[in-house]
Amino acid sequence: MMIKAIAIEQQVFEELRPVFNYFDRYWMGVVGPEGFSVHGFNHRTNNFVESFHASLLGYLGVHPPLWTFYDLIRSVENTTRLELNQILNGQQVRRRFVSSRNRNNITIQNALQDILNGGDTMMFLRR
Repeated sequence: MMIKAIAIEQQVFEELRPVFNYFDRYWMGVVGPEGFSVHGFNHRTNNFVESFHASLLGYLGVHPPLWTFYDLIRSVENTTRLELNQILNGQQVRRRFVSSRNRNNITIQNALQDILNGGDTMMFLRR
């Protein structure tokens, strides 16, 4: 596993051994990669309600004033109705989160490439 090799290289493997053992025992042994990996999936969550709630939180913010909340939730309702009609009419629904997902994928790819090129392996995690 590449992460173990990096931990050895950075001389932190012994400190992380309990984490690696847990991961190997439970996530690899019990759950299996198909149960936790989203590699190659367009939808990065297995819970669409969780995804919707995260989007809603990003749109509404935390504890908006009552009338602001009312206006924002009406906007969400209108957008959802519009998207439903597009789906029913066989049209493609375009979402804003696609660009952020693409940005995240590029960030991850760049960080991995930086690690492979011998860059600062902890920089990505410090962000």
